[in-house]
Amino acid sequence: MRILIYLAAGMLATGAGLVSLLVVAVMIFAPNLGECIEVNNSEVYYTENVTEAEAQKLVEFVESLTAETPQEITFQLDKRGDDYLYRMCAQPIAYETDDLDASWIATETLLEQDVFPGANVIVELCDDSMTTRKTIDESQPEN
Repeated sequence: MRILIYLAAGMLATGAGLVSLLVVAVMIFAPNLGECIEVNNSEVYYTENVTEAEAQKLVEFVESLTAETPQEITFQLDKRGDDYLYRMCAQPIAYETDDLDASWIATETLLEQDVFPGANVIVELCDDSMTTRKTIDESQPEN
């Protein structure tokens, strides 16, 4: 951490300015989402727990979802045990209310039937820093 402070102080002193400091901060604190495959206007990341072939299946699914969407959307595929984690950056309304839960359950079902047949898929709705805010997992009984 001390090296980072010296580096930041040096950039400011040499006139590299606040922009360079922000770039360094983003590089240090940005989550490592894994390898990236760009599709349409979106990014699909996959972790070391997932093969490139598995990620490519999700890319095909995302490609059909985002073909007509002008928004940039970040997705991530991860695996926890035998469960696939379909993570996506979502608007706050998606995770702050229950209004859209039926559509997320439908997405989970599509992924389980068409993309990863026979596997359990957990949908995680994330904020813009890819922090999980809501989890949809119909395989788990409600408490």
